[in-house]
Amino acid sequence: MRSVSLRLALLLWVGAVVACAQELPRVPPAIRALLDREYKGWRLAEVSPEVKAHVAHGRVTFSSNLLVGDFNGDSKRDYALPIEHRRRLVVFVFLNSGRGFTRHTLRCSSS
Repeated sequence: MRSVSLRLALLLWVGAVVACAQELPRVPPAIRALLDREYKGWRLAEVSPEVKAHVAHGRVTFSSNLLVGDFNGDSKRDYALPIEHRRRLVVFVFLNSGRGFTRHTLRCSSS
């Protein structure tokens, strides 16, 4: 069952990458500061070899572990990223309000 869940998560992630990603974004300072404060020692999570192969095969020029797009249709740049922190994988979406970001946790698991 876990294998099916992981494959589904991979497919959803690849779909999001293809649909929403832009050219090699960086983690905005406001998001980085929040993560540094609440998740000391965090880092962007490595993506699976399947996702890396898909990105390489597709000849795309975006990061496979940091997505940028307008996720809620308000014309502001939003971010989604998986991080590793203390042997856990956490996937966040940060919605841009124009005055800051609202954090939403999509997934949290042990590695």
